[in-house]
Amino acid sequence: MLPVFLTSNGLYDDAVFTQFNKILQEHNIEKKICLITTAIKDSESRSFHINKTTVQLTDVGFSTVDFIDIANENPRILYNYPIVCIFGGNPFYLLEQIKKAKVDDILIDIRESGSMILGHSSGAVVLGKTIKHANILHPEWNEIGITDFDAVGLIPEIILPHHNRYLGQEQKLVDLEIKENLKLTRIEDGHYIVI
Repeated sequence: MLPVFLTSNGLYDDAVFTQFNKILQEHNIEKKICLITTAIKDSESRSFHINKTTVQLTDVGFSTVDFIDIANENPRILYNYPIVCIFGGNPFYLLEQIKKAKVDDILIDIRESGSMILGHSSGAVVLGKTIKHANILHPEWNEIGITDFDAVGLIPEIILPHHNRYLGQEQKLVDLEIKENLKLTRIEDGHYIVI
């Protein structure tokens, strides 16, 4: 199976983008990608990220850079891409839409059949086992009131992107790890992990 590539800030940091491209070369992955924009609820922000990412990827030779909102488009098209990326945004809304559209099953299927999966920010969070920590750090983001925080489980880790932004809440995170017997995998801004 190809690695899962997780970041805090997407591919906008040079070192992260360089490593992403290195993995593509090492595994001879075709430069065709579909990016899930569902978590970006603000249309202006969504347009910004779509435009910036399109330019960034076409500049390095991507032949296909497509986008999908799984809340209102058929997610089965994800089967057609060797690379699938999930943008960040609201993790609660994103997880709800992933489960509603059964994208969790699709992501597991396409990884097993040879596609590379990327997750940025909350897109990385939902690929792990749970987003329970997001509800501790940002309960105000859970506007839809979800209570089932079980995530996709594509990877066994529990991902905390932007860890450097939560240093003042580290004790809350440690308490959660002890209480729930779990271990958070922390990613700083500008960094990535490959699983």
